[in-house]
Amino acid sequence: QQERLQDTANTYITFVRENPYTESAPLFEHRGIEVLSKSGFVDLVLQAKENFVLTYQAGSDYWLNTELERSVEVSNILYEHLDQVMNYYHAEAQQSKEKTAYLKAASWYEIFLNSFPEHNDIDDKRWLLAEVLFDAGEQQRSMTQYDILAYQASSLAMDRREEAGFRIILSAQQNYELLEDDNNISTLIIESERYLGTFSDFERSADVASQTVELYIKRGDINAALALASQVVSSQFASPEQKKRSQIVIADGEYDLGNYLAAELAYSNLLATVELTNEQIASFRDRRAKSIFKQAESLKLAEQQRAAIAMFAHLAKTEPNSEERKLGDYDASMLLLGLEDYSAAIAMLTGFASNFPSHELVSSVPAKLLIAYAATENW
Repeated sequence: QQERLQDTANTYITFVRENPYTESAPLFEHRGIEVLSKSGFVDLVLQAKENFVLTYQAGSDYWLNTELERSVEVSNILYEHLDQVMNYYHAEAQQSKEKTAYLKAASWYEIFLNSFPEHNDIDDKRWLLAEVLFDAGEQQRSMTQYDILAYQASSLAMDRREEAGFRIILSAQQNYELLEDDNNISTLIIESERYLGTFSDFERSADVASQTVELYIKRGDINAALALASQVVSSQFASPEQKKRSQIVIADGEYDLGNYLAAELAYSNLLATVELTNEQIASFRDRRAKSIFKQAESLKLAEQQRAAIAMFAHLAKTEPNSEERKLGDYDASMLLLGLEDYSAAIAMLTGFASNFPSHELVSSVPAKLLIAYAATENW
């Protein structure tokens, strides 16, 4: 019975081999495969299905020579055989874990994508292709497929698109960890930016954004780090620790950029709302004092003396024990002398000498007081 079935199948297949470019060739070959399937020769059936796919895939010699359009019937048959071949070789690759097996499975998925670009299964098959390519160690080819899934496959569910985008980041991160060069850090940043631009409504966006903030800092792009850190602070997905780190980045970034008012406000917010170590508290208070002092200096340079004096007073109230406060009191007294506000200058100078008797500038106080007393005739 098996031999008769095989002979019948060979009759169909022989006809096709002798008449390869007839319109009926695909249907005759398929009938041969159907008969062969009943024979129980599994290997022969698989080989016949492979031959069918290779013969009638999109762009094959058959279609080039016949110039026929593939009918719905032939398309359905091609899909049926190709789907079985893909499943077989994917399962074989998963069992053997061999690179060659994964690449063989990938080749059949690639035929599917080329032969059925509009099929409803296109995204699922592309996903499987991306996975087998990754398992084969073909990272770049795999990421190309994930890129299409994440950013071009509009019919794919958003959570699966997000997963594809995240896998691209993981791949870029792996490359960066192996070699921390400019090219790899740039690639990781670019892929993270793309992810955040598309998937900001997903929980993992906070992790991606937090990591990207650190990459910006490492690359020296403080403005970009500030902008993204602000997004982390307002993110519903960010952990308290991620928000705390981003607040520190904002404060330090504004300070490093010379935006001293913004830095002062950021440090004040940190000190008031975030649990910090003693070392952090000391560091942030020091930077806050410097930020206020820098604002006063800017007002002095702009010849806004009264505003500068008020800023020095604000410094004395906010950070009374800082080195900048001492200098601020002295500078304020000099500004008051310049404004001929001698009474206020005398009070400021005597207070400075009383509060900081060991300061190096105290030695100049008597001469300054002499000027003020002479002007007020207060001997």
